Amino acid sequence: MVVGFLRRSNRWLWLSCGLLLVIFISYGLRSSSTYSDDSIQHLLIARWSFKHPELLLDVWGRPGFTIPYALISQFGLAAVHLQSAILAAIICGLAAYLAAELAVEWYWLAAIFTGIQPEFARLSFAALTELPCAAYLTTALLAQRRQHWKIMALFAGLIPLARYETLPLLIFFAISLIKERRYWQLGLMALPMLIWNGFWAVRLSDWTNLLFPLDRVLFEKGGSVSFYGTGPWWHYITRLPVAFGSVPFALAVYGFLRMRWNSLHWWTVGYIAILAISYWKLPATQIAGYDRHLAILAPIIGTFSAYGLQALGQPINQLWQRWGIRGALILVMIGLLGMAWIRWITRGIILYDALLSVGLVALLMLPMLKASWQQRLVAASMLIGLLGLFIRVQPFIIQNSDQQVLNATQWFMQSEYREKLVLAAIPWFAYGTGIDPYDPSRYQPITPAAVEQAPVGSIIVWDSRFSWTLQWQTPRSLLENPTRFRLLKQYHGVNSNGNPFELAIYQKIN
Repeated sequence: MVVGFLRRSNRWLWLSCGLLLVIFISYGLRSSSTYSDDSIQHLLIARWSFKHPELLLDVWGRPGFTIPYALISQFGLAAVHLQSAILAAIICGLAAYLAAELAVEWYWLAAIFTGIQPEFARLSFAALTELPCAAYLTTALLAQRRQHWKIMALFAGLIPLARYETLPLLIFFAISLIKERRYWQLGLMALPMLIWNGFWAVRLSDWTNLLFPLDRVLFEKGGSVSFYGTGPWWHYITRLPVAFGSVPFALAVYGFLRMRWNSLHWWTVGYIAILAISYWKLPATQIAGYDRHLAILAPIIGTFSAYGLQALGQPINQLWQRWGIRGALILVMIGLLGMAWIRWITRGIILYDALLSVGLVALLMLPMLKASWQQRLVAASMLIGLLGLFIRVQPFIIQNSDQQVLNATQWFMQSEYREKLVLAAIPWFAYGTGIDPYDPSRYQPITPAAVEQAPVGSIIVWDSRFSWTLQWQTPRSLLENPTRFRLLKQYHGVNSNGNPFELAIYQKIN
């Protein structure tokens, strides 16, 4: 009987992951753009890493992303989105196996509650570092539960290669190895970061790179970070229901409180704390308050969600525990209603899933739920969660400003200037032209020094989004000297936030 149930559960797992894969691929195929400009930059780094091998270890690109995406990136953005969809479906499956290791009866639900989280779903058809980081983390946690220490050490060591702010949390894996007296696996876990940091310490002749990412804080090496800014320490706490989705968030809070404390709890609390502190006090880490950083926890949240549904059938014996859980769930209700209210005021969108989830949270407050109602609640949770996914997650449609950049690249590639040296900042221009942006004889960053040193005849692409800020710091006024620069083409558009966008193409004539 038990074996038969497990077989049925495995079929449900395969069906769930297959359905999620179809959803992820569908989003990718219907997208004409990608998550952000960062995605295009990651794609460019991966695509040109074969020609410039040092890009495989590029700090901004992250080797944890660049290396596994280097090959597929040769086939374009659609191929990268397809690989992300497959990887996301695999992560959902890993989350289910992690739930099975924690004795969750309907463990396949963890796959669904991982895949329907809005930020995780967006990453499934994007080119960003959080998705491979989630894959490394889930594999390491699963190996830890199964006591496969070598696998755990290897994949734990890969986690900061995708998102370096996770480095302090490797201590939780290190403690497991020390308890088991697996001392040499500690070296295996540290090896990826030693290779990465050692390469740049030698390449740049700067020993402080051995301390990366701590060197950014200790020696203020974060660069131009004022563009990203900081925010209140509670920022990421308020973003939890937004990133995880109403149903997974509500169920995960309940599962978090009911499950016996383990490494999943430590990772959840530790990672949210790191994001909160970094965004609040450490701008050099460039966290920037992005919701997508929370998607690294998606498989853990999915596991907690599945356990939360199972725990509904288990009584809470301690009165203080019962009231403590109810107090936490009241805060969840407030968060869901607040999120729904803000979305309605700012965008005119009714988050039906958030409103329905308030009723779900009310059921979670009951001391115990009958088996028949528990099964109905499982079905309702999946349906409401899918509704929330389709309400909140839409295909990436190219912005008017990005389309103007692509229009400019079409003109440029058909013009007599296409063989000239290009100075630019916006990554869409390098993507649209296909020029190697890491070949200094063809492409250079648009900085005042580079503009001054560029040979006569060079093409300078100024845009109002990047050129004037961060490491470029090139105002347009620098180019408005008709004795030195000739305006060739000019494009106007609108950014996603409604602000005007300008792109101007100059040629240096003196």
